[in-house]
Amino acid sequence: MTEIHRDDRLFVDEKTNTLPDIFKKKIIVEYHKRLKNQSRREANLYLLNISEHIESAVLSRLSLKTLNADEDDLKILAESEAQECIFIWQSSNSESLKKPYTRILSFMASRGIQPSGLKEGPSTSDMLSIIRHSIRKSWWLSNLRTRQNRDIEIIARTLNFVKKNAEIYASDLNVRRRRWQKQKQHEFLENMLVTNEEGLSFLLSEMKATSVSNPAIRKAELMVRCRGCEDYAKSKGHISLFITLTCPSKYHRAYSTSGDPTKNWNG
Repeated sequence: MTEIHRDDRLFVDEKTNTLPDIFKKKIIVEYHKRLKNQSRREANLYLLNISEHIESAVLSRLSLKTLNADEDDLKILAESEAQECIFIWQSSNSESLKKPYTRILSFMASRGIQPSGLKEGPSTSDMLSIIRHSIRKSWWLSNLRTRQNRDIEIIARTLNFVKKNAEIYASDLNVRRRRWQKQKQHEFLENMLVTNEEGLSFLLSEMKATSVSNPAIRKAELMVRCRGCEDYAKSKGHISLFITLTCPSKYHRAYSTSGDPTKNWNG
């Protein structure tokens, strides 16, 4: 493998150090290919272009810092963000909630987060609801996880890692993260008991296995509903019609056969 020029090492590190390790390794491999087969200039231009694409794709500067964060890092960050919102709320001298509400929304936006349920003309209770969410660590942790997952997928797609002949449907990184999360959830449920009014206790994992939270049961119920809709449609003389809509090429990152980037993709 061709060695990176000593004058370029800092540049390469600056452009890749915020990325998840699995993305960084793939980019470095491609960098070395260009360094070996083309030139040092072409390799650096490739890295610069990749960096610009990532920065334009990710919604906020903070997102770049959280891309490689683990669960402990996110918990620390969530606590910090909640404390900042508490400070904004407590430091407001206005009797109206409008000022702290607006400042907190602006702070959230700077973190690439937009809370659900926003209204154009929020009432006092609406504003208070958003403020109360913003001062909770658990709320921030949930939203930071979501923001991180979305940013990882945006970048994986931007770098053309997600395609038919590579990482299908979703990045391997997020698939592994999701499996880890489900495993942690299962371990939590295995260690929690619920007791009914008759004094009988059950593991939460056992209760989940008998409810629609169980994917197998959820799938079975979905199929029953589909069959019911089909039977009803037939009884009314309706004819089923299945339509597949294919988006234009500008919405496809790569060609399905070769996996090469499409020229018309607009991000």
